[in-house]
Amino acid sequence: MAQRILSLADPVKFSKDMLKFLAIHINDTIKKAKRDIQQDAASVIDSHLRQSPEIIDLQRGDLRGHMGLRPGQAAAAVNSIISSVTSTIAVNQKSIKLRSGKSASVLDIEVQPSSFQNIVNIPQSTISYYSIRYKKTVNLKWLEWLLFQGDRIVVSDFYFEAGSKGRSGAGKMKERKGSYWRVPPYYSGTVNDNFITRALSGSAFQKDMENAIVSNIERYW
Repeated sequence: MAQRILSLADPVKFSKDMLKFLAIHINDTIKKAKRDIQQDAASVIDSHLRQSPEIIDLQRGDLRGHMGLRPGQAAAAVNSIISSVTSTIAVNQKSIKLRSGKSASVLDIEVQPSSFQNIVNIPQSTISYYSIRYKKTVNLKWLEWLLFQGDRIVVSDFYFEAGSKGRSGAGKMKERKGSYWRVPPYYSGTVNDNFITRALSGSAFQKDMENAIVSNIERYW
């Protein structure tokens, strides 16, 4: 005897059966779509990070000179930052209750731990060079400055002069009593507000992520 899935004779039971069937279908659809959603989410994140003003200026503007990075170092750092962020994407199914009491799954996407340890631990986050002035190797934690230092003064009695000189070939630090250097305020960040959080919180980013999710759900529906 064939198993009856939906009963049309009893409206109340039919409603419950429909909700149960829908819950099963939602669960199955999300399970099938998870891998593609994760891949498309990574592409969206990659794109929005590369379009951020900080990433652009880190490769082609004064910010690279401020941070003391040569072109190759900047390019490698950008790729490592983006790869580190996208590698943290996790697509999870979360259960919700339908009116019948049955559970169905909705999607929850997590990315980038708030500690940012995965970012500050990339090899390019610190640059080292031998200082003739101090006669020792100096380590510059430029990425931590950019992410967390906000508008705080990092170096006293020095200022940055843009140009074609210095280690980076995009400017150099020059000594002057009473001057100071800090991350340019329009690029500076704190743990809760930096170029990564800004790139992943705008309305355009949210819309692109929503489109990536919906298109994959529709594909497997």
